[in-house]
Amino acid sequence: MKLLFTKIEDKDYISALNILYRKLNAFEQQLVNQYKFDKCRAIEAISILLKKFVIEKIFNLKKYRIIKNNYGKPYIENYYDNYFNVSHSENHVVSAVSEVEIGVDIEFVKPFRDFIDIAKRFFSINEYTYLTSIKNEKEQIEVFYKIWTKKESFIKAIGQGVSLGLDKFDVPLNISDGNILNYMGSKWYFTEVKSFDRLFPAAICEKGKFTGNLNLEYIDITHL
Repeated sequence: MKLLFTKIEDKDYISALNILYRKLNAFEQQLVNQYKFDKCRAIEAISILLKKFVIEKIFNLKKYRIIKNNYGKPYIENYYDNYFNVSHSENHVVSAVSEVEIGVDIEFVKPFRDFIDIAKRFFSINEYTYLTSIKNEKEQIEVFYKIWTKKESFIKAIGQGVSLGLDKFDVPLNISDGNILNYMGSKWYFTEVKSFDRLFPAAICEKGKFTGNLNLEYIDITHL
């Protein structure tokens, strides 16, 4: 299992966009131009180029076609040897790579007043009860993001997005749970990512088995 990550240094989105835009083909440039703000355009450009980097440099595919399922999850048509998933938050973009179905989510940690209300709306009863049992607010926020990234990575791995219903399943909350979720006859294995930036926790979810130690690789945007 590999996690590629990149970021726009100093949040200089205009300079990043100038570097990235010329690397895109005409269709990809149209996708980028749909966004109004420089930040959104730059992040979309990185997401496109990081996805291509994975497919062409890691999977070593020269000819391929990307398709999407009914919920918008991208796949490589008629290719089942490896899988990928992309996520972004603020100026960070990541792509998780595995030999099994995979999902990844990254979030920027920022304290906000209504995170308990959000948890009440989107977390399962067990998750919400666990979160509200914690008395220290700083620890509560850390646990909130731990649960949130796991839930997002799972719905991305399973390929159904939010239509699945975030409150309809429990993610593992403790190490004693084995970081495994049993769902619809399959086991889903979670990896918590804390290595590259404490303000950007991430979670990875893999179907069927844990494929091994996480290999982190940073890629400068100029190398995409």
